[in-house]
Amino acid sequence: MQGRPDDRRHDDPDLESAQRRFNALADIVPAGILRVNAEGTEIVEADERLRALYGLAPDAPVSSLDLGAVVHPDDQELVTQGWVDAVAAGRRYEQQYRIVMPDGQSRWIASMSVPERDANGTITGWVATLRDIDEARRALDALRESEERFRLLVENIRDYLIFMLDADGIVRTWNQGGEMVGRYGADDVIGQHVSSFYIEEARAEGQPEIGLKIAARDGRFEEERRTRRGDGSPAWAHISYAAIRDGKGVLRGYAGVVRDITERKEHEAELRRARQEAQEASAAKSEFLSRMSHELRTPLNAIIGFAQLLALDELTDEQRESIGHITAGGRRLLELIDEVLDISRIDSGGMPVACERVDAVEVAHESLNLVRPQARQRAIRLVADLDGETPLLVLADRRRLGQVLLNLLSNAVKYNVDGGSVTLGGARDADGHVALSVSDTGPGITPSDQERLFIPFERLGAEYTTVPGTGLGLPLSRRLVDAMGGQLTVRSTLGEGSTFTVRLPAAEPETRPHPRPGLSGPRGESGRAGATGTLLYVEDDAVNRMLVEAIVGRRPGVTLLAAMSGGEGLELARDRHPDLVLLDVQLPDLHGGEVLRRLRADPATADIPVVMASADAMPDQIETLLNAGADDYLTKPIEVAAFLALLDRMMSGDAA
Repeated sequence: MQGRPDDRRHDDPDLESAQRRFNALADIVPAGILRVNAEGTEIVEADERLRALYGLAPDAPVSSLDLGAVVHPDDQELVTQGWVDAVAAGRRYEQQYRIVMPDGQSRWIASMSVPERDANGTITGWVATLRDIDEARRALDALRESEERFRLLVENIRDYLIFMLDADGIVRTWNQGGEMVGRYGADDVIGQHVSSFYIEEARAEGQPEIGLKIAARDGRFEEERRTRRGDGSPAWAHISYAAIRDGKGVLRGYAGVVRDITERKEHEAELRRARQEAQEASAAKSEFLSRMSHELRTPLNAIIGFAQLLALDELTDEQRESIGHITAGGRRLLELIDEVLDISRIDSGGMPVACERVDAVEVAHESLNLVRPQARQRAIRLVADLDGETPLLVLADRRRLGQVLLNLLSNAVKYNVDGGSVTLGGARDADGHVALSVSDTGPGITPSDQERLFIPFERLGAEYTTVPGTGLGLPLSRRLVDAMGGQLTVRSTLGEGSTFTVRLPAAEPETRPHPRPGLSGPRGESGRAGATGTLLYVEDDAVNRMLVEAIVGRRPGVTLLAAMSGGEGLELARDRHPDLVLLDVQLPDLHGGEVLRRLRADPATADIPVVMASADAMPDQIETLLNAGADDYLTKPIEVAAFLALLDRMMSGDAA
């Protein structure tokens, strides 16, 4: 020990005994120890370990410490008053406070003092221990500060209900967000089982307990479910539980978080309703288009069909001209119907395009050939300015690309000047597209009118021209080009003409030779004549039956059987086993698809060829019925020549 006063007597037995006790205590206690007099004003003994605790200089005696002077100013009153009270009462004194080190830094220490008494109980001094608790105290303060920040954060989160449960599921804490989200106050819920806040159905099924068990097993559980708020209003909530365990793995409780998702659920329900309504509207539109196609084409079938039959007879020039007008008018009306239906299909997404590698040069020449007769009547020169060195391969639907080019070329001829010219150009752009342009030498179009070209039924200057048209060709063409991933634009100068340009993605050539696609004749076309056998025609429309009867009259070897309903047609097919069945789709008792299914399912009729005949030209229906087993599909109005060719082919054993 150091720091003993020099005037102490070393021959005093009591003092020697006290010194030994003090030394033994100083050696085993992990703290600095000192003894002060009975008044607490003077250090009697001091442990050398206090030097490091107080930051004393090496040459400064420990006994010279002024314990009161080194107390932090903010803690002076607390320490002084506590010590004065302890000395006056002669009782134990404990305190934690800060001291100021010689370098000005503060340090936390823990002080504990107890009185020493003689045989008479008189206080003769005080023994004190001083421990360095700076690191522990600062860690504790940091923890408390962190806990306080966390508590404030939790309490002020208004969008989430955050609570703690004990191991039995009893609510122990409840944040203020609970009043906003769950509309329960803390006084209403603390001490209640968490199941109290579930709806009756969930409680009856034991859902709260199941959730806690899963959380205890897996560490976490979450779900979305219907619940109720404190005011009784229904709600949707996202609920999650996390198990809390101590260091030994013993379950101590659960942390719960609830988020009100009622608004999101309502929005999702609105989206589902809107999607359902859109799907129903789309289905209704498709049904409407199918019905319109059927209802409009059915009378045209009779008009054009009988006109074609009359044209096959011996006629005067005047009669032949009249029939020509009937046929032309019927076909123009059919063209209008097709364009309206095509635009409606594209707008509703019901007209898919099948893009593939297409030779644009080949399609361009085919389109030019189709418009040559029209150009020849007005002495309009057709020019093909196509790059012949590099293949112009595009990604497009071949049939739809031909439809677009034919429409642009036809317009360029119709709205040109007599003796003018039309140029069809084509070249590959530097950005990986192929541009096909149709230029004319017509009067041109003003800038303000150019965008109006693509509005359905908008015919610019129609009141000043006798050129027939509907105003649907360009809108349909633009929609088709858009559907193929391209662009259709126009550039025009008054008095000089117009240029319409179709830009489509270019396709790379194949690495091995591949035959170019060519135009095949219409399905069923054949040079074979003189079909024989029995034809069963299932059709409820009397005019259509009369038309087919008149056409079949051109084949004396064919016997015609007629049925006005699907059920009657099935009976005749089983009884007479015809060589061919011509089956309408819209029948009064059964859909043509159902009649086809029954024909194919019955061993007695399964091998009879079946050709569907309908005014419904919707591609989806055609594909569906062909996939269901139909051998062919005729769209009304029936082309007489093609129908006769089909009879010759299919009733001669050459059905291919």
